[in-house]
Amino acid sequence: MAQPRLAPFLVRQLERQRALGRSALQVDITPGEGLEGLSLFAGPRTVLVSPTAPGSVGVPWQLYPASDLDHALRTLHTQIIEDAHALPELLTGWASADPEATPSKAIQRRLRRMLSLRSVLELAAAWEDAPVPGHVAPGWTSRAARRVFALPWHHGPVNVGAGWHLHHLRRWHRPHVGPDSWEEATARTITAAALLQNTGSAPLCVERAERQRQRAALALPPLPGAALPPLVRPDLDPDAFVRRVRWALSVVLEPALVGFEPDEVLLAVQGARSGALALSRLLPDVAAGPVQALAERLRTDAKYRGQIRHDEGTRSARVAGGCPVRRSAWTAARAAGAWPTHCLTAEAAAGPLHLLLPGIQHAGPTSELLQENRLSTAFEEITDLFTAVASLPAEQDVPLPELSGLLTGRGFLRLGAHAPSSPLTAPLLETALQDDWQRERSLAMFVVPGLTEAVEAIQAVNAVREQTRAKVKNEVCHATGLSEAELEEATGGERAFDRTPGDAELERTVQWTGGLWSLLLARHPQELVSDGRALSHCVGWGGYAHAVRAGRSRIVRVLASGPEDKEPVPLLTLELGRDSGDDPSLGSRWHLVQARGASNRPPTRNEAALLGLWAREVGVRLSPSGEATPLTAQAACTATERLAVKWETLSACPERSVPPTSQVLQEAGRLMAETLAARWTPDAARLHQEGLRRVAQLVERARSHLTSELLRLHREGDALLVGSLSGDSLLPGTGALTLAPDPQPALQVLTDDKAGPSSSRAIGLRINRRLSLEIGTDLRARAHRQTLDLRSGKRPGELAVCFSVDGGPLINTYFSPAALMNTGLLDPLHVGDEGQGGWTWGVARRRQAGLTLLWSVLDEPLGELETAVSAVTRQPGGTLRAQLEAWTKTAAALRSMAHQQTHAAERLVSR
Repeated sequence: MAQPRLAPFLVRQLERQRALGRSALQVDITPGEGLEGLSLFAGPRTVLVSPTAPGSVGVPWQLYPASDLDHALRTLHTQIIEDAHALPELLTGWASADPEATPSKAIQRRLRRMLSLRSVLELAAAWEDAPVPGHVAPGWTSRAARRVFALPWHHGPVNVGAGWHLHHLRRWHRPHVGPDSWEEATARTITAAALLQNTGSAPLCVERAERQRQRAALALPPLPGAALPPLVRPDLDPDAFVRRVRWALSVVLEPALVGFEPDEVLLAVQGARSGALALSRLLPDVAAGPVQALAERLRTDAKYRGQIRHDEGTRSARVAGGCPVRRSAWTAARAAGAWPTHCLTAEAAAGPLHLLLPGIQHAGPTSELLQENRLSTAFEEITDLFTAVASLPAEQDVPLPELSGLLTGRGFLRLGAHAPSSPLTAPLLETALQDDWQRERSLAMFVVPGLTEAVEAIQAVNAVREQTRAKVKNEVCHATGLSEAELEEATGGERAFDRTPGDAELERTVQWTGGLWSLLLARHPQELVSDGRALSHCVGWGGYAHAVRAGRSRIVRVLASGPEDKEPVPLLTLELGRDSGDDPSLGSRWHLVQARGASNRPPTRNEAALLGLWAREVGVRLSPSGEATPLTAQAACTATERLAVKWETLSACPERSVPPTSQVLQEAGRLMAETLAARWTPDAARLHQEGLRRVAQLVERARSHLTSELLRLHREGDALLVGSLSGDSLLPGTGALTLAPDPQPALQVLTDDKAGPSSSRAIGLRINRRLSLEIGTDLRARAHRQTLDLRSGKRPGELAVCFSVDGGPLINTYFSPAALMNTGLLDPLHVGDEGQGGWTWGVARRRQAGLTLLWSVLDEPLGELETAVSAVTRQPGGTLRAQLEAWTKTAAALRSMAHQQTHAAERLVSR
């Protein structure tokens, strides 16, 4: 008998496995008399193949002649099927026997023969490599709970014990519910497992106690209406079996291959001496470093996530295009946790990845660029930075300051190759490392050269504009005697928030080791806008103002004043929610919903402690799982001493007894306009126009890049990338993108499918409308469409409207002339926002969407489609409205409507 040549320590490990009896160590395939057989041996992350002739040496399966191995696997498939035919008879009587009892030797031999291949593959895949190159590999000496790489038939993450003792009947002995016998069902399940099929259920656990719990759970009666488990059907196709075996052998050789298309993997692995060579074949024109990094990530995902998408390994390189540098950079970014969409938006905002992140096209598994998934966080920060810069021209009341520290003269963000050469100072890094969240964010930003400085620059620009607005408001308020809220109401058209007597009790000032804090309730919606802009979060446009007006929420502004600050600056924003059952007109109890700082960061440790003290001071309830947790009395005393906290209650501002006159408000508006106009000096106007030019160049370049890349992906096969797309869904600030023309017309002839595919007889009109186009993180397009077919109904003089969404089930509605008139579809005064979905069509709500789609094309010129619509209405007309109106005025239609009115009057009289 042939034997593989293995190192002594491998031989010792295999002998130990043989002694334990957990797994089969080899599979012997005997084609028949006079023919040479093959043996498959389990090895460390591989399977060796050797002829059974004496003196033969095993070689890795991928180097063995493919035709000979496939022939042997087909023979093995035949042997498994033959053993399976005899299995139900051997299992007779075991349905009611003790599941943990030892079966007969005939059953044991049969199961060992059938499941030997799966057992060998499980053993080879369970090999544990050395944690550090050069050290001794642990191999198979491990506990049953060790996590191993998932094989194609596994349903998720698995432990090494899942592949032990597969030849024991106790692992397959489970309660059975179904029309067939237990023996037949168990034999089918074992056969499907032996053929490496995904049976939908794994064998029972290898530990006895856990197996008994599993059997007890399976023996419970099914819930009413619950579906029976699917019937397991063994695959009798030998070619499919060969493909499954080769796919499993490939995944054993290199677990990262589970993230690639099986057909491509089978071609790449054949003849490759290692999994690394197969990976390089699958990722042509990609540097070795990114390939190794991606393989490491896919191995981790295969171990801890189980099965992953078969194209996850090649997707980034494929959508990157044909440039080797770009393919390598995008592959490395995927290895760091960034999806293709992140790469595309980062390039649109700041330029090619290899210029934005120097060296990423060669980055390997140990590169600092690819650590801790920081790259995806950095790309998100770039997107936020671009959005903030693109929104600068939206407000023209205050001139833009100098933007040279943020944008180059050609409108490039100062990132990557355009970043300033001066390095960051060490104290800034030490400050960033004080808090966990801020540390991770700062480390992610350090990945991109210049990103930290650029974020500081945009914050400084917004701060300068906010300070200018604040100074102007203070000057006008001082000159007119108005409060800031009254000035906002006079100039902006929005009134201040209503205040209750208990609101003042929530406001405090506090002196502590971090400076002076003022915790103030937001008094006007404009304060939410300014704080949201200053802190880069959504309080200014997320519906919070409406919630405050409705009395459901309160927004607390945390303003900080340092020794060098002339005016308090926003530091945190707190959202308070009213406890259920509280009456807004009475005293209310509030709870903290969320606390967010710049870029939606959570509070630091000291900030959270101070918020906990404030909550005890003012009576706000905190959640144990929130950003700030409730403090015990002892913890509050400790925090007060540690932070040197001194509280002060704000004095209540007297309410104005007489509202300002209209003359005062007009004077305030005039003075506000004059004061703002005085800020527009010639130099300020010049800087403003230069800033607008640079921002426009940045936005136009990003929009052009997104459009050209999506058009390229459409040419390469993504047929859904047509029509138009909101660029804001990818990169906020880029606006609408015009893609390739949509080949599917909004109106088309509906032909008779029953007459054959070549039939051109028109039987009606089909209306198509795309609701939305979405781009996933993998840069795949997903379109949502509505379709409506207008055809003749089942009865004479009746219309049928067949409506569906995304090819789903049809919603059929049949209309007589009277029923159509009752919907108001043809009423010329029937106008409204179709997006609200609140129209009353006189039909069930689920049928209203179809009528809304029909209404949207009533006045579209039919042109060549007039004949198709006339086949339904039997009336002429250049638009759908004209034909339907003529259809409702025929003699038959008038008789039908008169009959319906008479019938309705009779029913009314009878009541």
